[in-house]
Amino acid sequence: MEQKRSKILIFVLFIFPTIALILEALPYGAILVFAPGPGKSVVKTFSYFDFTPFGYANFAPLITAILTLTTFVFSAVAAIRRNAKIKLIAFISSAAATALSLVTVVSGAVSTVIGVFVTICLAAESALILFIKVG
Repeated sequence: MEQKRSKILIFVLFIFPTIALILEALPYGAILVFAPGPGKSVVKTFSYFDFTPFGYANFAPLITAILTLTTFVFSAVAAIRRNAKIKLIAFISSAAATALSLVTVVSGAVSTVIGVFVTICLAAESALILFIKVG
């Protein structure tokens, strides 16, 4: 019973970063507000993986996306190899991605529903990594 539960939890370990990566790939997560003239503002949305926000000094989306990808890879390796040290690296990258995503959502900057769901997925992944025993 314990082994079946562990396999289910390891499968669930891949759900949250996969959902986060899909949401980050959509062109609605990162926001830039442009001011083409006095009293006018234009809001444009981009994928987390797009370099345009990065070029306009909005570094958080791209770094969050890279950390999410890192979390996914290290979670996979930790689940396959059953290595506690790799699990720790997955947790650190997931926690860093969660913190960066949370700062973006809460900092008063314009955020989208996509950004909120990415933060929720990353926080759930961090909690799940702590909960699952792989070593």
